Amino acid sequence: MKRLIFIMIVMLAIVNIGFSKKSLTGLGIYGNLVSSGSGNLGGGAGLTLKFGNFPVLGVEWFLAQKYSRIAASCDYWVVNEHLTGALDYYLGIGGFVGIGTSGENSAIDLGGRIPIGLQIWPVKNFEIFTEFAPLVSFLPSLELSFSLRLGFRIHF
Repeated sequence: MKRLIFIMIVMLAIVNIGFSKKSLTGLGIYGNLVSSGSGNLGGGAGLTLKFGNFPVLGVEWFLAQKYSRIAASCDYWVVNEHLTGALDYYLGIGGFVGIGTSGENSAIDLGGRIPIGLQIWPVKNFEIFTEFAPLVSFLPSLELSFSLRLGFRIHF
């Protein structure tokens, strides 16, 4: 557990240093309805941080006594366009990494993702989104899967 907390602190420090010159444009939460958007070691819910079109980060966690895991996704939105009315869409490319512990055993999950999302803006600066993302896992083995997320962001 101490190792997992240390890894979380290091990941947050890297994100803070790496993106300190970019301003946070959106903050929210999401839930994974199908699979996990951060590979097999992701959690059911997460925090989303948006810094313009890059990076769009997702951090998922599951902390239990016998099994803990934390995962992150980082995306670049190649397209983020208006459709009609209060509806926008985005298409991106990104990756994910997950770290899990189970007693003496630990696992690492690493892969790529292609997020395709719809955004609804019911009021100014408040976004409700749904995202479908095909996933390609490279570690621990080559595997294809997909995820479906639903969440919201508040924009600044």
